[in-house]
Amino acid sequence: MRKIKIEVSLGIGYAARREEKLEIEVEDEATPEQIEMEAGEAAEQWANNYIDLGFEILD
Repeated sequence: MRKIKIEVSLGIGYAARREEKLEIEVEDEATPEQIEMEAGEAAEQWANNYIDLGFEILD
């Protein structure tokens, strides 16, 4: 396994901007496509910490 550092950001307008550096682990023989997929999944998981979506069904 090797570690890859990625930088993620989430922006919703100017008031709610978050940035952070993360580290992900990938297999030693991971392809660039696999690394990109892992980085994307890590970014989504990180962003979910800041997003609280809600909805209401109006009938």
